[in-house]
Amino acid sequence: VLEHLKPGGTFVIGTPNIFHPTRYLQDPTHVTPWAYDRLAAALLALGFDLSGIYRSRNSVQSSRLRARLAAFVAAKLCRHLGLDSANSVFVVARRPTK
Repeated sequence: VLEHLKPGGTFVIGTPNIFHPTRYLQDPTHVTPWAYDRLAAALLALGFDLSGIYRSRNSVQSSRLRARLAAFVAAKLCRHLGLDSANSVFVVARRPTK
């Protein structure tokens, strides 16, 4: 990939978040699971400079107190269990100019 990108060019790659409690299991077409830290490490090993790692959530904000409280408790529980509520993760990297 690196040799096909112009110097200073940006490369963006996304993957289902394997730390989400159900997201990875819902995508039967995703052949190889990649954790975002390992995906970033692979890009570094290929010679890219990392610009950032981003999480994407498809959520609807509710104004109801009960729904917001349930979401707050669920987020704390996910953190405690080592899970992540983001559906997908994206890594943005740049090809060095030299």
